Amino acid sequence: MTGDPSILLAKSVLDFLTAAIFATTLGFAVAAICIPQLVVLLVLATGATYLVPLTTALMNDNFAAVGGVLMLATGFRICGIVKFSVGNMLPALVLAMPMTAIWLRFVGS
Repeated sequence: MTGDPSILLAKSVLDFLTAAIFATTLGFAVAAICIPQLVVLLVLATGATYLVPLTTALMNDNFAAVGGVLMLATGFRICGIVKFSVGNMLPALVLAMPMTAIWLRFVGS
């Protein structure tokens, strides 16, 4: 959403390396998943271009904070420290920006 592709490029390299590792054991299934993944990512990128003019810096910060909390919860779950149900927390990503806009509209800055 910022227009800086460096993070996307880094993530794509990491995804490629991970897919190469999985392809050694899963074979064709990893190669076949690239088509729907490409469609989903293009839809998300296109949607982000329409969303950017409607957002503020505070909305982006809150969205990043929610994403950080989800990543932390995922890490705790992977390590076996705490069994968070991260799937139930995903709607928070969708609600972060609208809730920020509502908060700013009624409470003010």
